[in-house]
Amino acid sequence: MVGDTVEFHNVSAFVHSVSTRPATPEETASTELPAGAESFDSGEIPAGGIY
Repeated sequence: MVGDTVEFHNVSAFVHSVSTRPATPEETASTELPAGAESFDSGEIPAGGIY
């Protein structure tokens, strides 16, 4: 729902990230945010970390 908070839990043993920013030109063509949504980038989420 609009205004809800989402948390990403890294339950693996490896560093992960989550982002709405395309990393390659190919991803740019297939990435779309809803109107009014802001992009985000978690950076590296360590094993057991939460973003």
